[in-house]
Amino acid sequence: MASGIESLKVLSHMQAASASDDAADAANKGRDLLIEQKNVRARQQAFERAVGDKVLTEKEYADLNAMLGEVGMSKDGVDYTNSGVLGHYSGGAGTWTASLDAGSEDKTARDNANKVENMRKNFDGKLKEIESQERLDNFGIQELMSRYNQSEQLAASIEKKEGDTQNAVISKIG
Repeated sequence: MASGIESLKVLSHMQAASASDDAADAANKGRDLLIEQKNVRARQQAFERAVGDKVLTEKEYADLNAMLGEVGMSKDGVDYTNSGVLGHYSGGAGTWTASLDAGSEDKTARDNANKVENMRKNFDGKLKEIESQERLDNFGIQELMSRYNQSEQLAASIEKKEGDTQNAVISKIG
């Protein structure tokens, strides 16, 4: 009988430890999501600075391409294809720029503005995706902590019952 009770105690402690480890892993994942969210927000702010003047330079184009790749987002619009933001070279030095004016009479500038708006929506979608995952992970942590507490309560209950049983046997003998 003692080995059965000992097995129950060990099992309940093992379940509590497993739930605790799982909760710690989930908390680490949550931390990673917060870091990812911070990175995406920083890239989003850099994006807004680059397109805020409604003119995109060649360097800003390259920077946007890199930053979208860094956060795992679509590079549509700054993917170095003819379907991306289109600009032109001007001046003797051949400086490339692209107009991003939605109110312009120039169709290319309006198309470019629409592509920038799609990138903006992609940033918003990425942030919503991260926030949704974070909420799911928070629910998971709560579930794991509940499992941990139940296992710890079971272990404490088993130990109390064992102690009560030993005391009852001793009082009957003595």
